Amino acid sequence: MWVTSFIVTHVSDIAKDAELRRPKSFLATARGASGGWSYGGAVPPDADSTAWCLKALDGSLSHDDRNEAETFLWSHRVQDGIATYTDDSGIREYIQAGDLSIEGWTSEHPDVTAAAIFSDPNYTDRDTILSALIDQQNGSGFYDAYWWRGPHYTTSMVLRAAGACEVRIPAKNAKLLLRGLTREQLEDGGYGLGSSMTLDPLTTAFALESFSFLSYLGAAKERERAARALLEAQRDDGGWDGDYVMRIPSPGVVHPEHVDGWTRGTGGGNSFVLDKDGLFATAASCAALDRWRRVENGELDPGRWPILRIRRKASGLPAEVNVKVA
Repeated sequence: MWVTSFIVTHVSDIAKDAELRRPKSFLATARGASGGWSYGGAVPPDADSTAWCLKALDGSLSHDDRNEAETFLWSHRVQDGIATYTDDSGIREYIQAGDLSIEGWTSEHPDVTAAAIFSDPNYTDRDTILSALIDQQNGSGFYDAYWWRGPHYTTSMVLRAAGACEVRIPAKNAKLLLRGLTREQLEDGGYGLGSSMTLDPLTTAFALESFSFLSYLGAAKERERAARALLEAQRDDGGWDGDYVMRIPSPGVVHPEHVDGWTRGTGGGNSFVLDKDGLFATAASCAALDRWRRVENGELDPGRWPILRIRRKASGLPAEVNVKVA
């Protein structure tokens, strides 16, 4: 459900309505009795999956169903942030944690907090939560994640959350972020995952999106380099390659940046998770490139997301852009 909702959200302004009918129908009928959605299968519902499903089904849920889902989402509030799970969610029993700590999974997570605001920008106390979230910017200008490697996912989500609330992050924060984006750009215009000097499509897509949000500050040349690099990385079949971009900290880990022994593809605690077949990378790349095109053409205010439901025209593409559909 989480994977499906992420993809539907990112291609909703590019795909035809008929192509989204089945996945949206699946999501609408997959909501749990608690009011929220889960990652999938028998996994207990969580705040992150619920946020993405709410966004994917924007305008498709009844008033009562949406209210119920939003109530479930904000029941995960911890101080001024949102946790993925609550103590009584059933996740302890599902993972058979016994008496082991699950403090990490029930603490506030900036990536989940941003997704919650993005999916429900009308929450009564959204300004308090958004302000606290913006203040979590690190010294390099980015926003760290709990469930993702690298800061670019959370950074783009913070900008989306602010845009959904029709505000821009403060000038000092925006300028610090722009300096960070410019400083970390690779020679080919892309962005690497972690310390890698090789372009990672998903990381580059989120960086391009962040650039587009900040286009009112300049850096047009850097934005275009990122977009061209992402286009060059597209496979012949229309998709983009995926990497081990996500992570699962052990349930008791509150600060995953302090973990040394990560494994790849093993599942379980302290492991990196592969973006299989590049589904996340492809969906995010489509959205980032479409957003970049619209901002450059003056069709979209830099501070807005999602894009208005206006069908794009081939004549509106910047010169030389030809995005194949996976």
